[in-house]
Amino acid sequence: MYKFCTSVETLFLDYATFFEKNVFGSKETLDLDISNAHSTLKTCDRYSNCPSLNKFNCFLPKMPQVGGVCKRMFILTTPYANCLRSLQNQTIQSPELQTLVNDFTEDGIAKKCLDLKKRSTLMDAFSQECDEEAGRHFKYFLADLKDG
Repeated sequence: MYKFCTSVETLFLDYATFFEKNVFGSKETLDLDISNAHSTLKTCDRYSNCPSLNKFNCFLPKMPQVGGVCKRMFILTTPYANCLRSLQNQTIQSPELQTLVNDFTEDGIAKKCLDLKKRSTLMDAFSQECDEEAGRHFKYFLADLKDG
């Protein structure tokens, strides 16, 4: 049981550190092995099915990093993240979307923050470049994306 708990703890600490060091949507985050994301999401499901007061049947360590890591791993499996992956390797028509997808310099990140305020422009760009579902997922996760 101890080995299981420490492996879960290491998993979430490592991913939390990774997401702190890498802006969501960067090549590094999008290059994460999607099977690892699915595997981590299974552990996230165990956390969500485990009441916080249940100390007898729930053998998962309590960690503040779980929520943020689970949220980002879930986003990595959505049409929005799939769209970002495909856009990294093609010409993008929208200048705002071009910045969002490819510019991770200090100036680029500052511009992203301004562009995120114009969500309808970016949603339209996602709908044109990929599909409407990617645009909807972008809108749905906008608050999470601003935090990360």
